[in-house]
Amino acid sequence: MRQTIKKDYDNETQYSSNAIIIGAHCPSEDRTQRCIDLVTRLKDKFPDYTYFICSHLNIDDELLNLTDYFIYNRSNAVINYDIKDKRTDWKVYGIYQPGIGQQVNRSVHNNSYAHYVQVYDGLSMAIGQRMTKIHYMSYDVSFEVIDKISLHRDFLDHYDVVNYTFRDENYINSEFFSITDEGAKNSIMKKLSFDEYINTGLGDFGHENVYANIFNNCNVKTMGHFYTDDRKDPWVIGDFTALPLNTKKDGLNGLPISIDGLVVIPYWKEEDRIICIANGYHYENDGSIASVQLIFHDENMKLVDKVGTKNLGLHYWAQFYPDKNVRFITVEIDNIEKLTFDLLDRKNYGWIQ
Repeated sequence: MRQTIKKDYDNETQYSSNAIIIGAHCPSEDRTQRCIDLVTRLKDKFPDYTYFICSHLNIDDELLNLTDYFIYNRSNAVINYDIKDKRTDWKVYGIYQPGIGQQVNRSVHNNSYAHYVQVYDGLSMAIGQRMTKIHYMSYDVSFEVIDKISLHRDFLDHYDVVNYTFRDENYINSEFFSITDEGAKNSIMKKLSFDEYINTGLGDFGHENVYANIFNNCNVKTMGHFYTDDRKDPWVIGDFTALPLNTKKDGLNGLPISIDGLVVIPYWKEEDRIICIANGYHYENDGSIASVQLIFHDENMKLVDKVGTKNLGLHYWAQFYPDKNVRFITVEIDNIEKLTFDLLDRKNYGWIQ
């Protein structure tokens, strides 16, 4: 028996034992609308299911009115930003500067543990409400997942977990999977702390690796890649690239690894603060970035200066020297504002190798 929604003598309505959990992170209108579109389409096809939305941010009222449960967790702990130790800080990326004989490195920031906690939060509530067949998806998955849910539901009569590979059989996709309540109790619900999480990944904190190990005690139906055509990355189910990390209400961001292909690493060299940029990701920008502009602001967000470069070729780099009164930097790529970060936040910095 589950929660009673209404009762008229012997006519009682309860929540469905079939649940859909959506992990959301919607700091912008386009991402909020994408989540609204997903939930709307899901409810059109599965109107009797019970819906959960999990988020580290508050959600739009329209989205709130579409769900049965909203689970808010204030913490959005990012690996190598909020969580850092010797098991994480070895994973770095960098900008090689052959002209001056140095390389600038920075720890890789990763939101996989925060994503995992969203899954844990949703499963905790769903199991507590006695749901038995549970489908998890990220808010930005392809709408094609909707057509897979009935198949997954039927498989859950015989399996604990239904999932997909990521790249190869050593990794499991975490964007979309289905699980029974007992399967969840025997896997994800046993691991919550970061130590438990990373130990499950055998020292690798990527969630695709963790998910490849966490279901070892379950009866699993792994379906191969989600897509079976000849597309470049048939294991990718989500439609959005990763957002800048730690999107806050004040409009500030932690610097991600890449901003549409642009790598930005601030660092100190003796008494100078230096902002190094490079075109580092051919896949995202086809090898060329037409223009980059860095807008320097003081602590009151007043304009101090604008600097930048044009036609930044693949693997080319440039660097800039902000004045001492510069506090915030806004990054624009091809005349589109991407993010603003705090130059006084030491977690945004790299170092010279």
